Amino acid sequence: MTRYVVVSGEGFGVVCNATELVPLLLETAYVPDLYVWELPEPASSGEWGEGYLKVLQDEPMDPYVDKAEWVQKCIGHVNPILDLGAGIGRLQVLLEQQGYKTVGVEVNSVAMAHNPLSCILFDGYKLPFPDDAFAAVVSMNVFEHLEYEHACQMALECMRVAPRAFISLQKMIGDDAQFVFDTDPTHKVALSEDQWVGVFESAGAVVESFDIGKPRVGSYRLTRR
Repeated sequence: MTRYVVVSGEGFGVVCNATELVPLLLETAYVPDLYVWELPEPASSGEWGEGYLKVLQDEPMDPYVDKAEWVQKCIGHVNPILDLGAGIGRLQVLLEQQGYKTVGVEVNSVAMAHNPLSCILFDGYKLPFPDDAFAAVVSMNVFEHLEYEHACQMALECMRVAPRAFISLQKMIGDDAQFVFDTDPTHKVALSEDQWVGVFESAGAVVESFDIGKPRVGSYRLTRR
C-alpha cells in the first residue's frame, strides 16, 4: 500500500497510508508549513518553476472570488473537497473561509511550497487517494493544460475519487483553436464545448454546462452515472 509522510515546520510528522491520509489532512488543515510526500517522492513536472510562481502571485483575487461562488452554486456545500491543480492555494483559502474542508493536489513543487493549506505533490496522472475519498472535485483552468489523452485519464480519476465535480476551463469557439494557444503557451489542447462534454461523458459522467457570462470559459458539473 502506498504510504505518505506528513510533516510541518512546527515539528509535526507522521507516516500514514492512503485511507488515513484525507482525514489526517482535514484535521491538520491550518498547521503551518504542512507538506505531504508520497514514499517514494512523486515526480514533479517542474514545467514552469519560479516564473510560474510569479504569475500566480501577481494574479488578482477577483477571479478566484467568482470561482468560489461558482463552486457553491454548482455543487452546493459538501465536504471534503479536492482542489485539482491547487497552485498556491488561492481558491482553497476562499473555500475554507466559506466552510469547505479542502485538500489540494499540484504537479508543480514551486507553487505547492507556497500553498498555506493541505496540498500534495503528485505525478499529474494518478490521484493519490482511494475511491470516493471526497464529496466533490473542483478544477479551475487545469484541463486545457493537458494533452487530450491525459485529459481523458484525469476526468476518469476525478470520477473515481468523488461522485461529482465542477470543472472550469478555456474552450474553443468555432474553429478558433489558435486563440486558446495564444492566450497561454502552456495550453496543450483546444476543444469545443461539445468536445469537452464528450471527454467528461467518456469518464462516466452526466455533464451539465453552465453559462457564466464568459464565452470562452467552459464550466461543467459532472455527476457520476
